[in-house]
Amino acid sequence: MNRYYDFSEFEQIERHFPGNVTIKSVPFVTLNTPTGNNVNISGEEFLTITLPDNIDNQYYNWEFSVGDINNFTPFPAQFNHVPVLHLKGKDFLTDNDFGKTIYIRVNMENCTNAPATSNIIAFSYYKSALIFFQVWCLLLNVSIQQMEVLL
Repeated sequence: MNRYYDFSEFEQIERHFPGNVTIKSVPFVTLNTPTGNNVNISGEEFLTITLPDNIDNQYYNWEFSVGDINNFTPFPAQFNHVPVLHLKGKDFLTDNDFGKTIYIRVNMENCTNAPATSNIIAFSYYKSALIFFQVWCLLLNVSIQQMEVLL
């Protein structure tokens, strides 16, 4: 006979059946969906995603995919297994990735012993505004200082 109880019911369980209770707890991770100006990743500016630090670091397995929502790769080791993902686009992406959609998730399989991931969030990868500014200056044949005066 199986009986399921809400935790609030444990005090009033009829104790006619001897046995043990096994409780399995697994984390449920939800990444905040980026909005507004936060929907882009730049090659030169930091992207920071913060999760609560209430599980062991070994279980934070950050993953990304470029242009394909079904082909995830772990982030480089120096950025992984921490509750705060803090890196620049150039730390894990190439110039060939500019203009593509970058998908990010947390794979919790090491913690749950079963396939389990967070939701997936998406960003667009673009070159830094400073690079565009420098290219504009080259095209117009003016120095950055002259361009700043014009602006």
